[in-house]
Amino acid sequence: MRLRDGFPVMAQGVTHELLHIERYWMEHVPQLYPADRRNWKNCAQMENALEHLVIVPREADYGFDPHRHWNETYRKL
Repeated sequence: MRLRDGFPVMAQGVTHELLHIERYWMEHVPQLYPADRRNWKNCAQMENALEHLVIVPREADYGFDPHRHWNETYRKL
């Protein structure tokens, strides 16, 4: 996560990123990588979508309401 001037650091966002790190480094969850670098963007988007199916519900274990946060985020996008 990159921080910029004026960009708010939210506890839920930090927790979210730490959950990704936990899965990749501690749980050793494999990641999708393309065999051909021309498919990098599509593969990364698919990997991210699959990862969020696990990460977002886990945010509730830390007292956050992931559905409210993500619904608001996607509404803005």
